[in-house]
Amino acid sequence: MNKKYAVILGANVLNIGVVDNFKSMGYEIIVVDYRDKIDLSCDEHILFDAKDPEIATILKQKGYKNIKVVYTSMDNAGLAQRAICKEFGLLYADEEAILNAHHKDKMQRKWAESGLLNRESFALGEFDFDKINQLNQKFKIIIKPANACASRGITILDKDSSIEKLQKAFEYAKKNSSSGLVNIEEFIIGTEFTVEMLGDNFGNVSVFGISKKYHTENTDNNKVAVKLHYNSSDIKNELQEKIAAFGIKCYKTLGLKNTLGHFEVILKNNGNLSPVEIGARSSGFIASHLVDAVSGENYLKKFAEILNGAKIQNGLIEHKNTSSMYYFYDIEANSTSKKEVNLIYFINPLIKSLYFDRKNLVKNKEFKKLTQDTDRYGYEILVGDKNILTMEEVLRAEKEFLKEFLI
Repeated sequence: MNKKYAVILGANVLNIGVVDNFKSMGYEIIVVDYRDKIDLSCDEHILFDAKDPEIATILKQKGYKNIKVVYTSMDNAGLAQRAICKEFGLLYADEEAILNAHHKDKMQRKWAESGLLNRESFALGEFDFDKINQLNQKFKIIIKPANACASRGITILDKDSSIEKLQKAFEYAKKNSSSGLVNIEEFIIGTEFTVEMLGDNFGNVSVFGISKKYHTENTDNNKVAVKLHYNSSDIKNELQEKIAAFGIKCYKTLGLKNTLGHFEVILKNNGNLSPVEIGARSSGFIASHLVDAVSGENYLKKFAEILNGAKIQNGLIEHKNTSSMYYFYDIEANSTSKKEVNLIYFINPLIKSLYFDRKNLVKNKEFKKLTQDTDRYGYEILVGDKNILTMEEVLRAEKEFLKEFLI
């Protein structure tokens, strides 16, 4: 019997659910990562830069013939993923579309040209106080790298900030931008959502899940997400349909097809939608479990089918009466823990945690402010009835947990 292979670019430990899902579908797992030691179980670990398109040639030289799906959670591995798909006869997106989805300056230019951006934004390679200050005199602004991920290099600045603050924020963003470009944007006040999409080769795009996004206050001048709540009972179907339709427009405007799409968007206080960014990928447990729980579909299985020529339905997939949440432990800075305990001690027992990371939830642990996504202290992958897994229930349990956990 011929083996079939799933290639995973990047050994982020949060991809453990992706590995388990592909294993359940009968795939042999090939993980590409430059590190000697990785925390993902696999059938072969190839020591190589997962961002380098040359990985396609290496896989060919190793004699692989039946690679059926290529997954990554890395924003900057899109061209490597595309190269493997091209080498092994799978469908893929155009190179320009992949670059549009990686570089914020390119994606926002395309959205602005199509009338979708709904805010002021521009990119610079060098600090230009007059131009930045002109925008900052009108708005609170956000300065960020044009092509970084995980909330790295981001600074939110109040209206009429000093030249020193603007320059410091610009240099911080540029340090984290491999292209050397920095985005300067009007800071939008509103509610942020994420949208998980998948497009086929025939112009169809399915939306598998939409989450309402919550950010920590335990950071300085940045936005670090600590809760992504899918199929929340307080988000009406009409709003989900509106967000899904807008997400599909933004996905197609960049020329994307045959790819996953992780899209972030803000619902402004005036009711308009403004896109934040998109990646031609998805992330760990989002792709493997969270959207599956609410859509009743196997997102990664559909992705593999698309790469091998299948069609997909267009629009928002009808959701089940289930909610899910990517819950990150949000621990107050400069605090110390007094005992080993976790959220599940306090939450409704009908809410299940499918995966978790509790290694930092131990006695006498000191906690600091978060500067980026990778600083977060642990997580729970929560699933339950949408009338039980509510934000009110999670916040109640979180309050009880912190009361017991911290001195």
